[in-house]
Amino acid sequence: MKRLSRTQTDFDGAPTRPMPWARVVEKFHWLSEPYADPALRDAIVAVVEELDSHPLTELTALPARVSPTPVRTRSLRFVQRPHTQITR
Repeated sequence: MKRLSRTQTDFDGAPTRPMPWARVVEKFHWLSEPYADPALRDAIVAVVEELDSHPLTELTALPARVSPTPVRTRSLRFVQRPHTQITR
């Protein structure tokens, strides 16, 4: 019997490898797509991107419009990009 093990040493978003903003936005859209339409997702991204220039009420009002249950299927694809080392 062959046994494989996998050690993940680094990944997007790890403290040693912070995600670039574009990747954060891509992942946000992928995770939130079933719960929020594109316009709402874009509005949330815009407020978060310029967080210091928006009132707190604007930031809290947007997520309140997100559906608590999925209302659409996921059409976007998010590809994890881990750095792995496989040992045999």
